[in-house]
Amino acid sequence: VSSLGQYVRPTQIPPFTRQPGTNEMSGYLTVVLTDINEFWSEMYQRAGLKSTEGKPFETYLKYYWLDKGQVVQSGCKAATDIRSMFYCPGDDTMYLSIPAMLPDGTGTLLPGDKTHLATGEGSAISTIAHEYAHNIQEELGVNPAMDVHAMELEADCIAGVYLRGGINLDSGTNR
Repeated sequence: VSSLGQYVRPTQIPPFTRQPGTNEMSGYLTVVLTDINEFWSEMYQRAGLKSTEGKPFETYLKYYWLDKGQVVQSGCKAATDIRSMFYCPGDDTMYLSIPAMLPDGTGTLLPGDKTHLATGEGSAISTIAHEYAHNIQEELGVNPAMDVHAMELEADCIAGVYLRGGINLDSGTNR
């Protein structure tokens, strides 16, 4: 990550169309996740990271976009629910609830929620970048004895690297 320097690449993420449907959000989240994956694969290559076979290391992450009412069992022995947003190292999968992400993407609150301050697509992008950061921690072998608070702060920091170097923030979008 230190080799990133002042690197900023053009964003591959179009602005979210702000349509309230599940299909539009899942498509948008897939575009965001693909962009994050490409960014970190490029950063690994720039840092010279190699696999155990000596090949350039590429990051990879499975994902599961959960629709309203959908419940699946994760590899972390936790069942998902309508508010699920987490990375599971047990099955190397990100679980994100579309109903929970819709308010982020549109800048609205979940029904009955008075405390969640959603800020539009920037919030949705940040959430995915943070959960993807847990995958980066796993791939780079972050100390598993690290306490949860430190692990979450480090994931925020890693997500910030993507937000600074991976997308072009401008005042014309709600990012």
